[in-house]
Amino acid sequence: MNSVRFRLIAVVTAAAVATTALIVLLPRRSVAAEPIDIRQVSTSTAGPVISGDGRFVAAQLETTLNGANDRIVMHDQLTDKDEVVSDFQANSQPVMSSDGRLVGFAGVNKTSQIFVADRSKPGPPHQVTGTPSDLEFQRMLQCRGEGITFECGPGAMARDGKTIVFPARLDPHSPALRIAVDGSSVDRDHPFVDFDTRGTPGDTSQAHLTVTANRDVTFSGPPTIGGPQATAFSSTSTCTGKLAAGATCTVDVTLTFPAPTCTTFFATLQTQGATPDARTLVPMIAEVACPAPQPPRRESAAAACSDLVPGQRAGFGSSSVTNAGNLGAPGMSVPVGRSGFTSIVVTNTDTETSVGLALNSPDCTFDLVTPDQPDAGPPPCNPTGLLNPGAQCTAYVAFRGPNVGAFMADMQLFRENGTALGQSYRFEALAIQDVWLARTDSTGTGDFANPSNPGPGIVNLDIDGSIIEAVSPSVSGDGRYVAFQTREDNDGRDRVLRLDRSTGAVEEVGLLDNGKPPNGDAVAPSLSRSGQRVAFVTPNSADNSQVRVRDLDLGRTVLASARANDPQQEARARSSQPALSGDGTTVAFTSRGSDLTADETTGEQMYVRNVEADFTGVGERGNELVSVRQDGSTAPDVQSFSPTVDEFGAYVAFQSTGALVADGTLGSYVVRRAGNAGVDPASLEFGRLPLGVTGGPLAVAVSNTGRGAIQVAPAAAPAPYKVESSDCDLLRRGESCTVTVSFRPTKGGAAPGTLSIATRQGFAVQEPVAVALSGSGLDPTEPPGPGQPPAPGVAALSVSPPRIAFAEQALASISPVQQAVVRNVGSVPLRISASGTSAEFPVSSRCGLLPAGASCSVDVRFKPNVVGERSGAVQIRGQATQAGVRDPAAATVTVTGATAVPVLTVEPFMIRPGRTAAATGTGFAPNTEVKLVWSQGNGTSTVRTDAAGNFTVPVLVVRRDVLGSRELIASPAGASEVRSTPVLVIPRTGQPPAFLSRG
Repeated sequence: MNSVRFRLIAVVTAAAVATTALIVLLPRRSVAAEPIDIRQVSTSTAGPVISGDGRFVAAQLETTLNGANDRIVMHDQLTDKDEVVSDFQANSQPVMSSDGRLVGFAGVNKTSQIFVADRSKPGPPHQVTGTPSDLEFQRMLQCRGEGITFECGPGAMARDGKTIVFPARLDPHSPALRIAVDGSSVDRDHPFVDFDTRGTPGDTSQAHLTVTANRDVTFSGPPTIGGPQATAFSSTSTCTGKLAAGATCTVDVTLTFPAPTCTTFFATLQTQGATPDARTLVPMIAEVACPAPQPPRRESAAAACSDLVPGQRAGFGSSSVTNAGNLGAPGMSVPVGRSGFTSIVVTNTDTETSVGLALNSPDCTFDLVTPDQPDAGPPPCNPTGLLNPGAQCTAYVAFRGPNVGAFMADMQLFRENGTALGQSYRFEALAIQDVWLARTDSTGTGDFANPSNPGPGIVNLDIDGSIIEAVSPSVSGDGRYVAFQTREDNDGRDRVLRLDRSTGAVEEVGLLDNGKPPNGDAVAPSLSRSGQRVAFVTPNSADNSQVRVRDLDLGRTVLASARANDPQQEARARSSQPALSGDGTTVAFTSRGSDLTADETTGEQMYVRNVEADFTGVGERGNELVSVRQDGSTAPDVQSFSPTVDEFGAYVAFQSTGALVADGTLGSYVVRRAGNAGVDPASLEFGRLPLGVTGGPLAVAVSNTGRGAIQVAPAAAPAPYKVESSDCDLLRRGESCTVTVSFRPTKGGAAPGTLSIATRQGFAVQEPVAVALSGSGLDPTEPPGPGQPPAPGVAALSVSPPRIAFAEQALASISPVQQAVVRNVGSVPLRISASGTSAEFPVSSRCGLLPAGASCSVDVRFKPNVVGERSGAVQIRGQATQAGVRDPAAATVTVTGATAVPVLTVEPFMIRPGRTAAATGTGFAPNTEVKLVWSQGNGTSTVRTDAAGNFTVPVLVVRRDVLGSRELIASPAGASEVRSTPVLVIPRTGQPPAFLSRG
C-alpha cells in the first residue's frame, strides 16, 4: 500500500433543522450526532490548504508516493488521486490559489528559495526569491521548530493567485559568500577590513580579500566603495561575472591616508551581484596617526547617544585578532531600531600609568553601556573614569542601527598625557530587518519574479508607516489587503493590523464590539476574500483565549468561541487558529473547550460556526463539532489543528492526531458540511389556457435545510413552460430563494413537464431537484366532437413583474408603494383578490371585477420588524364569473427587502451602581417609541426617535443593582429587539465585588 492513503466515504446529508424563530440557539445536543461525510486525504506533516471549491487539498508530506522525502502533494477529491507538486525537497506547508492551480512553498532546488508551481502547465515551478528583482539584501528567513532550522515558507496567497506574501530578512551579509582578509587570525562570520597602520597623510596601505562562493553566484560588476570617506579608498577585483561554487576571486583595496590627522575613517566595500546572493557588504576602518600627544579623552565620543540602552546580548564567542593586529569583539547582528550589545576584555598594559577609554562611533550607532547582568570576570569599564595600571575591565558596547547596513566603531586607550596606548579595539555590527514582502503577478501564472511585474513591497507597516515586527499574515482575495499580527509593540501587546496596499493606509482591526482594542493581545488574523471581515484571537490568558470575527463595514465584532447555551458567553478554555471562509460567513477554529457544543469532548477539537447569524441576529446560532468519527461520535483526546476553509464554508480541512476514519492515522482530514435542497410546492398546475396566452408566473421556493452552503444553478423548464425569474445563486443554511415559471401553450391538449433545479457543493454536483409542471392548451378553433357542447370561456391572468425588490428600510418604518400589474388574458371577467405571506409586506388591491383584456394594480409596501434580509410573496388569485369556467391558476410575486441594521451603544462601557450612562441609537424607525430595558438588573425607560431615526438618552444603573456584564435592550414598537455592546457594572469605590448596596 502506498505511504499516502486516501479514503472515500459515502456522503450522508445531515438532518434538516427547521426554524422560524428570529434567533435560535442550538439545543443542548450534539450537532454531529448523525453520520458525517469525513475522509482522510493524506498523512501530511504540514498543511493542509483547500481550494475554493473543496476539490483540491495540498499538504507537505514527509514521505510521498515515490518514496522521496518532504514533498508537496495535491489530493484531488473528485478523482481520489494525488499529484506530487514539487519534484524537489519542500521545507514548508503550501499556500494555494482558490482554483487549486497555483501552489507556493519553500523548497531546495540547488538553493533554498520560495517557488510557485502552475499545475496547469508542464515545467519546473517558478522561482519567486533569489532573483534579480529581489530587494538589495533580501535573504531567505530561517525558521526554527522541534530542534531544527529551516527556511520559512510563504505566509499567504491571494485567492485569485495574483499576490503572494512571504517572509524575508534584509541582511547586508550574504551567506553565499565567504570572505577572508589577509592577516586575520580567524575566519569571522562577519568579516571587516582593518587599516590600522597609523599612517600619515599621503601614505598608502593595502588589504587583500579572498572571496569564496559557497554556491554558484553571478557578479554584475566589480565591487564599489561607499561611505562618508569613500574617496580615500580604491579597489581592483577579479570578482566579475559567474563564480562557481567553491571557486574564488579577489579584491585588493588601497587606502591613501588623507588629512586631517587624528581621525578614524569608515567605509564599506560592496560586491555587485545580479541577485542578492552575490551582494554583500564589508565594513572598513582606518586611523590616521596623530603627530603629537592629544589631551586625555575621558568620555565616549558618542556621549550624545545617551538613550542607547544595552538591549539583548547580540555578540557571542570570543574576541579575535584583526588583519591589522588589533582586537575585534564578537560581531553583532541586530534588528534595525533595536539595541544589542557585545563585550570584550580591555587590559591596561601600561604598568605605570592609568588610561582612559574613548569610543569612536559615527552617527550614534555604538556606545559604552553597562548591562543589567554583567558577565562574570572583570567589572564593566567606566567610560568617564580611568583604568589603573595593569588592570582589566569589560567593555560592553551597544549598537543600534538606523537602517539595514554594516557599521563599525573603534575604541582607543589614552594615557593621562594624551598619548595612545597603542592597542585598538574594533567593533562591527550588521543592522538587519525581518520583513513580510508581497509580490504581484498580474498574469496569474505564478511568475511573480518576471521583469514585467513590480518588485516586492514591504507590507508589515505600522499605522505611522514604519516597519514593525510581525507574524501570521493573511491576504484578501484580490491581494489588496494584508492583515498581520504585530509582536509586542511599545505598549507591550500584540495587535492585528490591516494594510490597504492600494492606498498605503494601515488600521487596527483586532477590535472588540465596542470598537476598542482588547485589554491584552490580538493575534492570528484570517481575512475574508473581500478583506472586510477578519477573524482573530484575543488571549485572556494562556488557557482561555477566544476567537472573534469583526466586520469592518458594519463596525461589529462577534464572539465565535461562544458557549453552546449562550452566544454572549466565552468558552471556558483556549480557542485558537481561526480560518475564515472566502465569503466570510463561516469560521473554523480549534478549541480545548468542552462547552462549545453538547458533545463530551477532550483534547483539542475542531469547530465550525456560521457567524452570519451572529451578525444579523437571524437564524441558528451555535458551533458545530467537525473533528468526529464517521458515525458522528466524538473521538477522545484528539488533537486537531491547522484548519482551512473553502469559499463558502462547505468544506473544512484540518490536521488531526485521531483516527477519525477506519484505519485512520495522523494526517489531513476533510469534512463536507452537507447541504440539502428542498422545494415547496413540489408541483405547479397552470390549468387550461387558450393557445398563445401566458399563464402565471407561479413561484417555487427553494431552501437549504442542510449544514453547508449549496450553489444553485439556473433552473430549466421545457417549452411551453418558461423560467421567468430566479433569485437563486448561493443558499447558506436556512436560506431560501424563489424561481417563477410561466406557461404559454402552443397546441391543444395536456403539456406535462418538469422544472429542474441543479445544485452543487463546490466540486460535488448533487442530484437535481424536480418540480412537476402541468397545464393544457385550449384550441378555440377545434370543433366540438359529436354530441359535445361548445367549449366554455377561458379564465387566465398574468402578473408582472414576477419579483419586487425594496431598497434598504429602517426597522419598523414603512416604504413607498411598489406595484404589481395584473392582466386578464382570458375571455371571461375575473374577480381579483390579493394577499401576502408576510406581515412585513402589507398588500392592498385596487382590483375588483376585471373584464377580459383589462388590467389593474396591487400595491405592496415594506415594513420590516426584523433585522436582516427579508422576503415574502404576494398571492394574486382570480375567480371566474362565468358558470362552468374553471378559475385560473394563482400567480405569485416574490418580494424582498433588507433592514438597515440599527446600532445601540452605551458609553461609558464600565459604570458603577447609582450612575447614568448615555445610550445612543442610530438607524431606528423615525418618530417611533423605543422601550429600553437592561438584560439583567432593574430599570426601564422609553424614548422617541427623531426624524432621522436616532436618539440619545441617559440610562440609570440603580443603586441596589447586580454587578457584572449586561446589555441594554431596545424594543421598537412592532419590531424585534436590538442589543447594545456589553456594559460592565463594577463595584462602587471601596465596595467589595459581592457588595450590592449599603442599604
